[in-house]
Amino acid sequence: MKLQFKWMAAALSALMVLPTLLACGTEPAETATATTTTASVTTEAPEVQLTPEEYAALLASNPYGAPAETLMVETIEKYYNKRSHGLIESLSNPGNPACVWPTTAFVEALAESYVMYPDNATIKNCYIDMLDNGFDLFKVENATLVTPSGRYSGITYYNSWRGNSGDYYYDDNAWICIRYLTAYEQFDNADYLKRAKEILEFLWTGYDDYQGGGIYWDKTYSGNKGVCTNGPSAISHLWMYQLTGEEIYYERGKLLYDWVNENLRTSGGIYYAGVNDPWQPAYDQGTMLYATCLMYEITQDTDYLKMARRSATAVSSHMFNTTGRGETLVATMKRNPIYKSWCVGWLTRGMVKYVETDTSKKSNTYMTLLKNVMDQTLQTKDANGQYDPFFCSPGTDFWAEDYFDNDVMQPSGIVIVLQLLAYYDVYQINESYAE
Repeated sequence: MKLQFKWMAAALSALMVLPTLLACGTEPAETATATTTTASVTTEAPEVQLTPEEYAALLASNPYGAPAETLMVETIEKYYNKRSHGLIESLSNPGNPACVWPTTAFVEALAESYVMYPDNATIKNCYIDMLDNGFDLFKVENATLVTPSGRYSGITYYNSWRGNSGDYYYDDNAWICIRYLTAYEQFDNADYLKRAKEILEFLWTGYDDYQGGGIYWDKTYSGNKGVCTNGPSAISHLWMYQLTGEEIYYERGKLLYDWVNENLRTSGGIYYAGVNDPWQPAYDQGTMLYATCLMYEITQDTDYLKMARRSATAVSSHMFNTTGRGETLVATMKRNPIYKSWCVGWLTRGMVKYVETDTSKKSNTYMTLLKNVMDQTLQTKDANGQYDPFFCSPGTDFWAEDYFDNDVMQPSGIVIVLQLLAYYDVYQINESYAE
């Protein structure tokens, strides 16, 4: 019997699936014609082989979960202001508030941590406050937008900076939408579903036929369309369909999903960043891996599973170099930057989603290599409790700046990767209990 996990709201006794784990990859040449069926992952009670005591003991001794919990609490204490409901961007400049992107990364880390440690009051209270109040610092309501596809009134979206300043970005809003869908599954709070629906309406104002379809990146409506917006937007629509059964979300999600696969996927299963951008970011691989798994969940079409399998296989050589074998194996992660720890966090979400989806595969090369890398990274902890956010990779990031123990996205990303590895360990052990 295959184990099924469900998002839990509060008790350690309800072991469940990380709703944040996102997606698989698809091939344009193999894009399937789907017959939609409602396949919500939230309707059935979980079958739990591990007792709460066994589960807690595994987490307490897990080499990834325990450091992640500690780092999450320290990150809250250093970056979060419960009076203002906001974050500072960096420790080196505590007067500078974080914009919406690192804020979302912080909430992602809280969501992963809450799944693993629902009884940690510091994590839970901060998480709920950021959902209820933190994102509101960036919220714009009842706006009128003029986009290449038309004029829209009564739109709600989230700006890049607090107090209705700066530009809006479609990818930022897609990430927030996923946060509210995650929270809806965790807390069954109808307001979170409402907020997610509002964002989906905003996302569609950025869709038109330029470059064959897809959603733009930002309010300038110029340049490339790419996976960074359309990957999480596809996830948001497909997940909303699973939750509500409303066909419009499936239709739009599949439209975005197919566009990415027709225009940005290589024959080997790796995704380009944009129509005219040959870069192949780690997080783009993760979101499309997750989206492909959602397409399989919804349609049960095995072509999607085959496409996911190909992407999951391709991504390991795309991300790692290795030397030695067995006990002498040493893995190093290729550069592939962009606030690397966060980027790898999204790829790992996609991979764990794939592990849960393709139950025919009992081992996963990516997770094995990532553990090897993180075992090395855990040795880099400094006096401030921070780890190397580039996972011991050589060189510097795009901006040639030292984000080590600085930008809130770095510890948030480290937390995400560690928590997903801890979840994967517990999931694998729990699977061994199933008959």
